[in-house]
Amino acid sequence: MKSAEEINEELSVERLSLPSRPEIERVEYRDHTDSLGDPAVQVFVILSEKARESDRTVDKLRPIEDAIRTALNKAGVGRWPYFWFRKPSEQRRAEQAACA
Repeated sequence: MKSAEEINEELSVERLSLPSRPEIERVEYRDHTDSLGDPAVQVFVILSEKARESDRTVDKLRPIEDAIRTALNKAGVGRWPYFWFRKPSEQRRAEQAACA
């Protein structure tokens, strides 16, 4: 399996085959252990601040998840990915709450 840095490079918006909407600023990968203690990964898909709620439907997000799963498999990551779709402001608030 590749390093976290190499995996994040594989998950760059420029390298992934993604739909044009919703607009994605970046994808962040982190190693994770799930609630059962199993190895997993967290994938934070950071949408444009302009993303609308209508952009956040299963029909629009599923192709993004599929493209990321394909890239993770090609990178040798066999762990279950947990996805979060957030705007930058939502990501900052979540990170601040986690540190509090």
